[in-house]
Amino acid sequence: MPESSAAHSVMNDNAKKSVEESPSTKRWFPILREERELHEESFRLGENGYVLTLLSIKSQDDEEE
Repeated sequence: MPESSAAHSVMNDNAKKSVEESPSTKRWFPILREERELHEESFRLGENGYVLTLLSIKSQDDEEE
């Protein structure tokens, strides 16, 4: 996971329960040619160290509507 991601932030800071960000796709997928809007939500799952991360990427069809 990228060091600058919400997931990394939640995983390394026990005080945080969740983080929501809207970076570009380049953060998670640096080899993509086209940059898109990305929405990232990361949630701590209890005290076991697991983090759930949801990524959604805006498609070209979304932009046309």
